[in-house]
Amino acid sequence: MDNKIKLGIGIPSGSGMVNIKFATSLMALRLPEDTRVIVSEKVMVHTAREDIVDQLIGDRDYILFLDDDMIFDSDLALKLLEHKKDVIGGLAFQRRKPFFPCIFKEKEGKYYPIIRKTNQVFEVDAIGLAGTLIRVEVFKKLPKPWFYFTKEFSEDFNFSRSVKKAGFRIWCDPSVLLQHIGDPQIISEIDFLKYLNEKEKNKNSNN
Repeated sequence: MDNKIKLGIGIPSGSGMVNIKFATSLMALRLPEDTRVIVSEKVMVHTAREDIVDQLIGDRDYILFLDDDMIFDSDLALKLLEHKKDVIGGLAFQRRKPFFPCIFKEKEGKYYPIIRKTNQVFEVDAIGLAGTLIRVEVFKKLPKPWFYFTKEFSEDFNFSRSVKKAGFRIWCDPSVLLQHIGDPQIISEIDFLKYLNEKEKNKNSNN
């Protein structure tokens, strides 16, 4: 562990209440000694992220966003820090069907989910921010606001677009798996693979 790294953890919490499974994951995280945790609650997620960065940008090297509807392993932060990337996240999945992975490739202005075929780190064009580590220097080189919604895109897509436009690269470490707290079950890669299998079976039965 590189204890010289100054890490900030940002937790957007719209309700101000966190699930016990998220709290348990957070308490188990292995972290550098100099780590600050900021919670921004009861505001829209883009406002929360903006507020978190404003509070951490002055004295941190990296900011790790951890959304309060996620479950993750204790080595998440250390594994992402090891890569020394400008933007890198773990692999999470949408909470509702079709449970698409929250990593995307861009083609002609449209974004398509990436189905991972490796455990090695690979580059993406956009990533959900629920378990993503960002070097503070990235924020210093991007115009504000860093996070905002548009008619076409959510705040994480717009952030990814700004990152790419500024010449930074975005990465995913698929060995860092996050589980999404759904309604009511926990959503993981298993649910996505089950969906793909069901879709294939239905396709074959209709032929």
